[in-house]
This record gives sequence, structure tokens and C-alpha cells, in this order.
Amino acid sequence: MNLLSSIIVALCLLTPAQPPASADDAVVEMHRRFLLTGMRAEREKLRSGQVVITGEHWSNTTVSLGMIRFSVRFDVSFDHDSRSYRYTQRDYLPQGTRGMDPQRKTSLLARSELPRGTTLKGEEWVATDDGGTVVHTPEYDLHHNNGHPHVSRMAPGTAVGFTVREWDLATLGLVDWPLFDTGWGLTKILDDYELRLMCHSVETDSSGLSCLKLRSDWNPNIDSVEWEIWIDEKHGMTPVSISRKDLNDSLKETSRSDVGWKEINGVMVPVSFQIRMMHEQKYPEGYDLTLEWSHVNEPLDPHVFTPAGITESAGALVADMRLGQIVLERVIPQPLPVATPKPDASYARSWLEWILLGQLIAGAGFAWWYYRRRARRQSA
Repeated sequence: MNLLSSIIVALCLLTPAQPPASADDAVVEMHRRFLLTGMRAEREKLRSGQVVITGEHWSNTTVSLGMIRFSVRFDVSFDHDSRSYRYTQRDYLPQGTRGMDPQRKTSLLARSELPRGTTLKGEEWVATDDGGTVVHTPEYDLHHNNGHPHVSRMAPGTAVGFTVREWDLATLGLVDWPLFDTGWGLTKILDDYELRLMCHSVETDSSGLSCLKLRSDWNPNIDSVEWEIWIDEKHGMTPVSISRKDLNDSLKETSRSDVGWKEINGVMVPVSFQIRMMHEQKYPEGYDLTLEWSHVNEPLDPHVFTPAGITESAGALVADMRLGQIVLERVIPQPLPVATPKPDASYARSWLEWILLGQLIAGAGFAWWYYRRRARRQSA
């Protein structure tokens, strides 16, 4: 009996006693459980990491502005065992300048780092900074806005509601655009697939890729969606693609994501990520990103989860709000003054003492010369 067969048999024993509708349904259910259980086990191997995510965010959600593209960056550090997480985001939201408050328009256009441009219709636009840094640890949460030197320190679990995207990189390939926006973690996503959704079919092609089709058509009046998740069983049970389709619109694709994977330190990690949302227009919004890992299941420097790890600006302050009132302290403490010892004036010699000391030295030298001269004469 091979490994796959053993796992399927074990899953059958764990399946509730309700008889399947048919033998084919039983096989589909076993394969579904095998794929979801395998993906959970493989993704949970990634315990810590540090990665820089760069690429392009493109948007066509505003008809008047048309298609807009700009470069983005995300820095993610995480350590599940110590429950320490840091998310830094440099993203943008485009806004047309027509009708904008003149003072705000002047302020935005004065910031040279913000993307800006003109649409094909001649409308001027400028992007606002959408990002910052959020840190979660068992002792505190931190929040820092891009371009500001100050950091807010809060009680654990209270840094919520900010626009910084908190990535669970283990979910890539398992989330369409709506799920990507929720920020749900791996456990929540897979629990949802296992417990709430129904398996429509499972197919495997000659290359070893399996297509798992899940539906939420238990109540078409609420939600009628089919997900296709393509899984590479031969390379770490990696989800390489997910497609969201509308059952009420001839299975029209409304969202799609594709992921490239690489093995680092014995763990499969995502190295490329594309996701897009489609409505009436073809591709109204999406990301094309590359992930560069510096650490995979290796110790991380605790400094990255501290205020000084977020900003080292001179004079930056931490606003500690954990005690109900704001307490300010410096991000980088000022160095303690170094005391330079000075000679004690009470031991300074007068000019008379220096003269007497010189005469004493001269007298000692003369006595030594006289003694040597007399000793030479006696020996002669």
C-alpha cells in the first residue's frame, strides 16, 4: 500500500458515518480530504521568515482615471513560535485632483515621492500614501505611519483597523480577491473549505496537478460561487492557482490568482504572486509581485519587532498608550554624558616648588659625578 492509499484509508476511518450518495462521491470526498489535509500539513511547516515583496499594483476601478500602475513594496517578518509579526507596506491610492481641496492638492503635489500622472482623457491624478507598519507581539502592538518619526505602542491585540495588509503568506494560492482582502489566516481559510463548502469534483491531470472544485451553492439566494484550486501534489502540495467563478453567470471568472513556489531550507515558499479581480471590465485591479526571502525557518533579529527597528529617525518618540494615558519616550535613548576627569588644582605645584625640585635633581647629579670621579682616582 503506497502513501496516498494509506492516507485515504485513514481519512475514510475519520469520516462521519453518514453513507455517501455513491461510490464515486466517496472517492471524490477522500481525495478532497487528502488534498486539504496535505496542504495544511505542508503550509504549517513554515514557522518563521523574513521576505521583501515588490512589484506592481494596477487599478482600473475608477472609470474617469482609467488604468493606473505604480510600484509597491511590502516587508514581512514573522515568527509563529514567539507570536511576533511585523508588516510594512508602501502602497498607494490614486485620486483625481479635479474638485480636490486646493490646500490638500498643493500638499500632495509637493511630495515628490508620491506617484502622479495624467489619464488619456487629460485628467490629473496623484496618489496618496496607503501604508505604514504594524507589529504584533505578546507584550505590545506597534503602529507607525509612513513619513512620520513617531511610533504608537498599544496593548497586545489592539492595533487593528489600519490599512496595512497583514499577510499570511501560507495562504497564497488558496485565496481569491475577496478572501485576500479579508486577511484571513491559513487555519480560517482551510477550515472554511473543509467545513462550509461542498466538493463538486476532483480531477488530476497527467502532470500531477489536481483540480479541486468547491461550491457554496447550498443556498443560491445567498451565494453561488465555484472555486477551482489547482494543487501540485508532487511538489509540497502547493496551491499554484485559484479561480473564482459565478454559477449564476455561466461560470464567468471574477477573480484569479497564480503562485510560483520554491524550496528553501526544506520548505516550499511562494516566490511569485499574481492576483486580479474582474467585474464588468476585464481586469479592473490586481497585483504582480515577486517575493525575495532572506530567512526561512531561521532565527530572526528581535530588533525588527521594536520601535527602533521601525524608525531610527533622530528625535523620534514612542507614544506608549498601554496604561490609559500617553507616556512619551525616545525611540533611541540619548547617550549618557561622559565625564572627562580634570586635574585637581589643589595638587598644582608653585614656581618655588619647581625651582627647589630642580636644584635637588642637580645636586643629586653632582654628588653622583663626584663619587664616580673619586672612585676612579683611588683605583689608579
